[in-house]
Amino acid sequence: MSSVRARISGLLPEELKAAIQPIHIWIRRIIKRGQFDTSSGLGIQSMGGFQVAYRKGTADERVLGHSFDHDIFFSGVPEYEPADDHVIIDVGAHIGTFSLLASSRVSLGKVFAIEASEDSSNLLRINVALNTATNVSVHHLALSDRRGKCTLYHGTGTWGHTVVKPLSAKRETVECYTLPDFLESNGID
Repeated sequence: MSSVRARISGLLPEELKAAIQPIHIWIRRIIKRGQFDTSSGLGIQSMGGFQVAYRKGTADERVLGHSFDHDIFFSGVPEYEPADDHVIIDVGAHIGTFSLLASSRVSLGKVFAIEASEDSSNLLRINVALNTATNVSVHHLALSDRRGKCTLYHGTGTWGHTVVKPLSAKRETVECYTLPDFLESNGID
């Protein structure tokens, strides 16, 4: 139990540790028992060497289909071969599938996972903790042309959100950074 706490401790800000730790322990127990309550809407799959929590019946399932063993991101840019110490910024990280894959390719580097949607950001944090991805830094915010607060307009489903125009009635207020502000605040050259 204390080793789990130590791994989680390095990944999460202080204010979220108490909230995420029980979820992490619950998910680990379910995985160990090989059971999952299918009435919940939350699913966990093992794929490409990773454990991934996702929302069943949503766009999350499509994302899983082109992640890990069927990666469309690194294969889409074949001239880029990440070095162990590279820094990768995943803007619109969703539930973290690319962040996890990138984390495994830059073992001595760092992955900054930026996700504006609170629901997706929470699953991203869970997935980073589930996989003990200590080189992934999760940021619940939006990148924009200004720093402050902005409205994130939700698309239909669990992705396709934007700060540009209303897509549906659902929206949330999120912290915004410009890219230069984000780079500076995280010490990224």
